[in-house]
Amino acid sequence: MSTIHAVARSARLLGLVGLAVFGLVSGAALTGAEAATLTHVRQEAIYSPTLVQSLARDGILKAEIHGSPVGGADAGQIAAQVPGPAFLANVRVEPREGRNRLVLVFNPVQITNPDSLCSVASSGAIPTTGPGGMQVQAALCLGDTAISRAVLQGPAVPSVEDPAFRQSMGELISSLIPLRSPHDSSRCLVPGC
Repeated sequence: MSTIHAVARSARLLGLVGLAVFGLVSGAALTGAEAATLTHVRQEAIYSPTLVQSLARDGILKAEIHGSPVGGADAGQIAAQVPGPAFLANVRVEPREGRNRLVLVFNPVQITNPDSLCSVASSGAIPTTGPGGMQVQAALCLGDTAISRAVLQGPAVPSVEDPAFRQSMGELISSLIPLRSPHDSSRCLVPGC
């Protein structure tokens, strides 16, 4: 009889553990652990990691930043949380002027055609809304031409120092500035990719 009781007790314990795990998973899903979504990702035939390396002279990838994911964050604070391309270890993103640059538009009032984001940004300020959810239009620009573009949509973040913001920006940059050109496998910066 004691063996039967031990088996029954183990089954009840496993059932309780299963319910507890289900509750934790369900609770995490209900607390807003939303993931960011990337869309409109595209690189032109001219895109290559070698070209990106030439744009990031002196370890700096110039960035033009419009708007903010949270109130009060300036371009310098935002850029400090945006990682450089993964294949260029010592490159950082900095807000600087230049024709060849990374353009980031946070929460635009109106969605800009991703193909024309570089030329619209060159013509002046892009109207943006205040914080709320987070939408980011991004382009890597050679003058007024977007050689790579992407759009990210995600949940609001409390600050630019929030790990979720940095993770979202890392995903955006990895998609926008990939290690491998989708058009030509010989344009790979690192051997064997």
